[in-house]
Amino acid sequence: MTVDKFIIMCHNIYDHIHGKEKIDCIFNNFNKEVLDTLLFIYKTTFLQRHYYIKKYSKKSEILDEKYVEFYINSIQHFLSIYKIE
Repeated sequence: MTVDKFIIMCHNIYDHIHGKEKIDCIFNNFNKEVLDTLLFIYKTTFLQRHYYIKKYSKKSEILDEKYVEFYINSIQHFLSIYKIE
């Protein structure tokens, strides 16, 4: 899986709802390490997922904790679209 595919998917899903600029702001600085970490965290339980992604976003220079729900929703779509387990 590539970060480029992930970002393109995010734009395809969210641009018409939130605008390209906002989606650029949220996702365009993603890298492989961030995406892999979010995918790893996502595979925990529902409550752990929210807790650990929020915790990770607080210490990350790339993520913003106010977008935790975006991150979770985008990972959910990504896993569903690309049939990743």
